[in-house]
Amino acid sequence: MKHFREEAEQSNLEIDTMKTDDMENVDMTTVNMETDSLEFIEHHMEILENDLAPDMRFQETEGIRSRFYEKSAAGSFKAESRRKNADIRKGNTGTGRKKRKKVYLVMAAVLVLLCGIGAAASYGNWRLPTPETFTGDITKVKETASYTWDEGKQAYVDANGNILQETGKTEDTEETGHTGETEETKVTEETPAQAEPLTDTYFLEKTREIIKLIHKENMDTSQMKISYQKDEWWNREEVMVSFAKKDGEGGLSVTFDRETGYFLNADCFGSEKISGNLMSEEEALAAARGWYEKLPYPQGYEYMYVNKFDDETWMYSFCRKVDVEMNGEILHLTNAYEEARIGINPKTGDFVLCNAFYVPLLDDHKEGDVPLTEKQAREIAEKTLMGETKKDPDQAEIRTELVIAHPNYMFTSYESTDDFRMPSVTRLAWRITFDFPNDEGFADQTCINVDLYTGEILGGDVTI
Repeated sequence: MKHFREEAEQSNLEIDTMKTDDMENVDMTTVNMETDSLEFIEHHMEILENDLAPDMRFQETEGIRSRFYEKSAAGSFKAESRRKNADIRKGNTGTGRKKRKKVYLVMAAVLVLLCGIGAAASYGNWRLPTPETFTGDITKVKETASYTWDEGKQAYVDANGNILQETGKTEDTEETGHTGETEETKVTEETPAQAEPLTDTYFLEKTREIIKLIHKENMDTSQMKISYQKDEWWNREEVMVSFAKKDGEGGLSVTFDRETGYFLNADCFGSEKISGNLMSEEEALAAARGWYEKLPYPQGYEYMYVNKFDDETWMYSFCRKVDVEMNGEILHLTNAYEEARIGINPKTGDFVLCNAFYVPLLDDHKEGDVPLTEKQAREIAEKTLMGETKKDPDQAEIRTELVIAHPNYMFTSYESTDDFRMPSVTRLAWRITFDFPNDEGFADQTCINVDLYTGEILGGDVTI
């Protein structure tokens, strides 16, 4: 700190010679001109010394799942920065003329500091939010409703014979029970105030479309049941539409995100077993790819792998590829949490089931942000390993790779449990893997994820 103060005092940036144009590139986001300047500098020095300040957090932006690659709420910080810079140029600092030299001197010192902190965490970047907990089942059904397709009226009717209108409400609003209305959506910067909630009619029609896409016209769509449920793990409101086969054997369910209408999964349950020979690897992959391209999932995902559960179901994974520039080099990464999985019968190529993850990459780093080096990330991970597990990293084989990671709360200041709701974004991170040999000739594996730009621990996993 003494050395830093001396550099600031020796700076040639004096008030009478400093031009306002030189100050336009100074990021004043975190500078509070009403507080003592040395406290601000000491706070940033503390970040450098302690790697990360655990209290530097802000909550994730709600609704981020419905948009891909959006910037975070850092935009509001930038707006505040522009306002502050404009006030400074006008002389409206609130500190008076006598303090002006002190203000500019501190700003020059801050500029020197910010240029030197490299990959240190900034206030504007996303932070692992304080975890929310839940109790009970992961999926909680809140409400159900049954509808029948009336050929004569060419409309859906509820259990009381009321026609379901396009608004999602029945004609007779005096009836008690479910009317197809959805609970009011939260108005956030991602959800416009004028946005209309999606209706029962919308979900019923979308389900009928999907039935045609996957060639399951043998389903009895004259009787449909809607279940409104919440997935606690993903903190997501869902709508599941289900119905039976015409012959009464088995059925099909289709699930959507209630807020965005995003198609999540479809499952043909109770399918009969089919005898015959398995398709070739090429034929089976072509069949799965065909179903992926027909379904309303984001297109352009690349095939990654197949899980062969048995001779009745093979599950194929298609993921989004993301190009990331780092130090002038383009890296091709895979986001395993923007994924469509397609299950087929490997004997016939028929559709069996599908599901999707859609947790987008939030890359909110700004121009001039310096990513952590592999060495810096490894040092942070080793320090975390020793502090959280008491294991000695010198006893392990260590691997490091750049990945798109889905944050969790393992190895953080929070005691991780299965009852935490998951963050709704993925992040660029260094993944440091420690392989510890065990007595059985295998390796106990510990993986720790470190945010590429902030250096924050983003959780990890342990395999024993």
